[in-house]
Amino acid sequence: MVLLLIIAMLYLYTETIIANLSVFPIVLLFFLGSAVIGYLTGGKNRDARIILAVGTGLRNPPVAMLIATQHFATEPMAAIVPLLIVIVGLSILFPLAGIIGKKVA
Repeated sequence: MVLLLIIAMLYLYTETIIANLSVFPIVLLFFLGSAVIGYLTGGKNRDARIILAVGTGLRNPPVAMLIATQHFATEPMAAIVPLLIVIVGLSILFPLAGIIGKKVA
């Protein structure tokens, strides 16, 4: 269901996203910064650091999307930016999870 929502949003707002592509480095910096902060606060346990990095990196975009759609309904980029954070985060976290899973197994 979430994947369908992401595809629909990307399809509907492709022109808006392309017109505002300058926000992408900020989205990437936000995600990576959040993940690094989570990793650094994880303590000495490697597994806890990884879990906190993932959780911190993807924790707030759904809340930001809710607030953006409720308070900035006339500005489509307000809801798209948190969605882009989710897309960037998942595109980084899925390969990272595969790498971590191979090392553990």
